[in-house]
Amino acid sequence: MVLIGTKTGMVFAFNRLNGAPIYPIFEKSVPQTDVAGEQSHPTQPFSSITLSSHAAVTEADMFGLVYFDKIGCNETLQASRSEGIFTPPSLRGTIQFPGWAGGINWGGIALDSERQIAVVNFMNLAGIVKLLPRDAFNEAVESGSMPGWQLTAMRGTPYGMARKMFLSSLGLPCTKPPWGEIAAVNLADGTTLWRRPLGTVEDLSPIPLPTALAETIMGDWGVPSHGGPMVTSSGLTFIGATLDFYFRPLKTETGEELWRYRLETSANATPMSYMVEDKQYVAIAVGGHSGAGTPRGDKLLVFALAK
Repeated sequence: MVLIGTKTGMVFAFNRLNGAPIYPIFEKSVPQTDVAGEQSHPTQPFSSITLSSHAAVTEADMFGLVYFDKIGCNETLQASRSEGIFTPPSLRGTIQFPGWAGGINWGGIALDSERQIAVVNFMNLAGIVKLLPRDAFNEAVESGSMPGWQLTAMRGTPYGMARKMFLSSLGLPCTKPPWGEIAAVNLADGTTLWRRPLGTVEDLSPIPLPTALAETIMGDWGVPSHGGPMVTSSGLTFIGATLDFYFRPLKTETGEELWRYRLETSANATPMSYMVEDKQYVAIAVGGHSGAGTPRGDKLLVFALAK
């Protein structure tokens, strides 16, 4: 079996010998471009194993810690195209959900071959993608008039691209949590065994929050993650990845969190395991993520597992 986790929040599975799909794949109609001179394909492939929502982001999905926060998010939403997954970039801006970070990011999927379970962490974050006519794009680059936007030239086309995450004025996602989740897929039939939010906002809140207070008020809201899970033959799943500063083992079959270990910064990597003299170890790089706003780190943390 070949498993592929995509930034659309879908998992595709193929026979490794002949490439045939193991679980159904459907062609579905998708929104079309409204940009003159462009043509978009009328359908896209969808897997029967879908973890992320593909629905259009609406006013009911808006989130804010305070009133003005939520109002600002809704104003941006109303000014943009928001018609569901695969809505093409537009001149007025398109809400992309999941955003370009995923869904499932580069951390990939962990496979428990004995239990026939695939474990995957994924994000529920929206982004805004906008096309700028070439003159407007060049002016934005030269004048610096679009702070906070990533500007990409797309040379050879009539447009440049501007994109940013769909965030409120306080820097939190405009869409409701959970913003990050972890799930297990039963490979025997392609169904979801369990799914749960992954991570707390303790280290993301614009107002510093003690651990106990963050858990009491906000609980495990689920936060963005960059990095993947790792499973062991004993039925454990280890994961860092989240933008809160914790490392966690879960029960692979149920998703139950066994404990969490406080780190100096985020561990945006995938753990590894190895044996030395008949003793098993689990290692994780604790390097932070400057692009996501967590402090850089230079630690390699190693746990010894009890026999």
